[in-house]
Amino acid sequence: MKLVQNNEVKERKNGFVKNSNKILGKLKKVGSFKKNKYHTGKIEGEDLPKSLQDKLNVPLVFIGVFLGSIVFLAITYLLNFLKALLVAIGQSESGLLGVEFDPKFSLAYLKPLGDTKQYFMCAVVAVIGVAYLIYGKLNHESEKNLVYGQKGDSRLSTIKEIKRDYHEIPEKTEVYDGIGGVPISHYQDKYYIDRDTVNTVVLGASRSGKGETFVVPLLDNLSRAKIQSNMVVNDPKGELFSASKETLEKRGYRVLVLNIDDPLESMSFNPLQLVIDSWANKDYHEASKRANTLTSMLFASGMGTDNEFFYKSAKSAVNAIILTIVEHCFNNDCIEKITMYNVAQMLNELGSLFYTDPKTGKEKNALDEYFNTLPQGNQAKIQYGSTSFAGDKAKGSILSTASQGIEMFTSDLFGKLTSKMSIDLKEIGFPKSIQFKVNTNLVGKRISISFLRKENDVIRLIKKYRVKVKALGLCVLNFNEYLQDGDMLDIRYEEEKSRAWYRIEFPKKQANSHDTSLVTKKFKSGKNYSDLEISTLRLKYTDQPTAVFMVIPDYDPSNHVLASIFISQLYTELASNCKQTPDKKCFRRVHFLLDEFGNMPAIDNMDGIMTVCLGRNMLFDLVIQSYSQLETRYDKAFKTIKENCQNHILIMSNDEETIEEISKKCGHKTTINRSASSKHLDTDSSVTSSAEQERVITVERASQLIEGEQIILRNLHRQDTKRNKIRPFPIFNTKETNMPYRYQFLAEDFDTQRDINEIDIACEHINLSLQDNQIPYARFIKDLKTRLEYSIINNIPISEEDYQDYLNLSGSQQTINEEELLKLVNTEVKSQDMEGQVLSEQEMKINIYLKESQKEAIELVKVINGRLADENSADMVIKTINSQILDTPFIQSLINDSIAIHNVQESKDQIMILEQQLANAYELAVFKTKNSILKNKITKLKNAMTKLAKAI
Repeated sequence: MKLVQNNEVKERKNGFVKNSNKILGKLKKVGSFKKNKYHTGKIEGEDLPKSLQDKLNVPLVFIGVFLGSIVFLAITYLLNFLKALLVAIGQSESGLLGVEFDPKFSLAYLKPLGDTKQYFMCAVVAVIGVAYLIYGKLNHESEKNLVYGQKGDSRLSTIKEIKRDYHEIPEKTEVYDGIGGVPISHYQDKYYIDRDTVNTVVLGASRSGKGETFVVPLLDNLSRAKIQSNMVVNDPKGELFSASKETLEKRGYRVLVLNIDDPLESMSFNPLQLVIDSWANKDYHEASKRANTLTSMLFASGMGTDNEFFYKSAKSAVNAIILTIVEHCFNNDCIEKITMYNVAQMLNELGSLFYTDPKTGKEKNALDEYFNTLPQGNQAKIQYGSTSFAGDKAKGSILSTASQGIEMFTSDLFGKLTSKMSIDLKEIGFPKSIQFKVNTNLVGKRISISFLRKENDVIRLIKKYRVKVKALGLCVLNFNEYLQDGDMLDIRYEEEKSRAWYRIEFPKKQANSHDTSLVTKKFKSGKNYSDLEISTLRLKYTDQPTAVFMVIPDYDPSNHVLASIFISQLYTELASNCKQTPDKKCFRRVHFLLDEFGNMPAIDNMDGIMTVCLGRNMLFDLVIQSYSQLETRYDKAFKTIKENCQNHILIMSNDEETIEEISKKCGHKTTINRSASSKHLDTDSSVTSSAEQERVITVERASQLIEGEQIILRNLHRQDTKRNKIRPFPIFNTKETNMPYRYQFLAEDFDTQRDINEIDIACEHINLSLQDNQIPYARFIKDLKTRLEYSIINNIPISEEDYQDYLNLSGSQQTINEEELLKLVNTEVKSQDMEGQVLSEQEMKINIYLKESQKEAIELVKVINGRLADENSADMVIKTINSQILDTPFIQSLINDSIAIHNVQESKDQIMILEQQLANAYELAVFKTKNSILKNKITKLKNAMTKLAKAI
């Protein structure tokens, strides 16, 4: 019987357990639906501020219970003590004086009073009562209930959080894994960098340490990473280039410099190269679009002004001339003559050439007549339309505006610099590419491109691609595979069983050569395959990272636009190539590190660039003085540019609005404000506490940053290094995290005291003859007699056809000296630059700088004689310039063009004295006159003389 009962009990227990497990399982499932499986873990700062009044304050409960117990035990002790005392008094026979009682402390007095059960019930009630009173009092006055973040719960990130959120790298010298990034903080001997694809804006007033604490450390860490980034650096003073070149080259970089300060110590950059490339691919629409992008930047200063019509028309007129020259040079196989120098010369030559039409007797312009004779629908004719339709007065203003917009290219120095191209812009983001053409009947078809390697007599596939043939049979592939000498290239069109097979060879590179082309030697197609016709095959390959520095003089802003054009064209070229890759981004990360970005001419569509550049692996680090400087340069677009910067770093600013914005965006915290009040001679006083809002970093503190301190806003950095979600509190680098200066730890690798003049910079265009590279503008003059007269004046060869046409004119029309015509028929003109002889590189530099000095001296004379005639404040300056500079024998010979190259070398001492006199004249002009034109002309002549002295 007992056994049966035990079994029944067991079965009931088992059933109860099963049912309980089912219920618990269901509860767990229900609970799991309430949780977010994609959001796990507690995130610091995730909860919204909420009053703790309704929440149980556990520590206070324990305090209340503890104090309640103490109070109850004290009462028990006191009652037992009194009870014992009364008993002792009652037992005394001699009254109070004879009482025998020991008042010392005794644990016996803590024993329960009366019934133990009732005693403990009373104890519980008493403890709860006392605890409740204490809890209520303390909880009401608790700072947590008074201040719980209701007026702001922001705070600064801790060092522990910085180490958690950012990648740690050695502060100098050592190579480290991964890719480099923006320096966010520094602790002990480590940097903590943001290696995400982010744009950064750095705010720092002049002399605040932007270069020392941010720019140079960024250059250093990007170049030390195992995955090195390409860099495009704006370098206003040339300090970054001179400090970095040697170190970067040791770390494997190819270092180039676009030197606008000294164009003969520079790489070459042809702003028309993208137009040339598009035209070569017969993509005429793209060529026209890229020409328009270039001229938009050249004439941007007049847009949105009262003279916008003239600027727009001037832009279109220059577009028309660009397209005309491009078409002419492609038709006549002289692509090297497609330069902005020739565009400017054609505008000046034909735009100022007027003649009388023999038929109508009306005056005509040579440039107008050329475009009027172009066929309907011609892109150049369409672009020139607004100029053609304008009246004579308006047309003169348009052509004058056009001439001013491209004036910089008329200089011999910039004419040379912009006539060649040192580097394929595409290589900065896509250092490995192949391009070729196939028959146009394959347009829209798929071609396979394979890279192969022979190892141990076995051919192994490295990578195979399938590329769609574009218009005109063009095939373009950007790849990222490692190749070596002897690898093979296999191009096939499987549908027709045709192939082209090549061996890849790496040629020996010449010193200072930037050509990355590989040699391809064609094999036979092999059995079962016909020969696939391939033309213009170009294979480019390099594993070298590239750094391009743009040296821009701060004293002469007239040519700054060239740097902005370079950046705009580079971005355009890289963005268009991103479309050719599966990931739609550059294979090698590109950092645009633009120091003094606020002083650069506006980059076309910069706001649009900033919104999409990160997805293409292109990062912009904009170093400016204040937000207002950015707004002045970009107007309405500035807000978009600012909003698309994920990191905002304040180093130091004098701009109140910038400081206010940074301080405000750091957020607010809630603090206690206590105020006391009392009456005169009253010992009683009352203290009132209230919650107040206070900024995490006040405006005063943000405006008084110590050297090395930085405030960083990083609102979009919402994951730590392990991809866990975080709240991006602002960072204040101070004390332990104070950012070090370059001179404190990087002086050996990046010495800013190095002089750029002591660095030998390879220059491809130094020996280029602009005269030899000109196109025959006479060909664009439609009137025969005007064309021949122009040829005689400019000593340009005349075709036999033109000569015969002239002879066929009536006798009354043959007014040109026939002997002069015969001299120019089928003759070649010697370079005027070379003066009939070959000059050394030094003589070439002297000749160019001599002309530059001559030009600036003449300009200074014009300013003094013209604009300053009635300016009394400049009298002393003018007298000084005339007596000490312009009246000197050397300057007079220079102005009169009566000094030869070999005589210049004998005048070195005079030139150096003139340099000093010009410097003194500038200081006098600063003190005596406000005329900025005069000061600018003095500076230009001084710089030209400095370059001349250096060349000697």
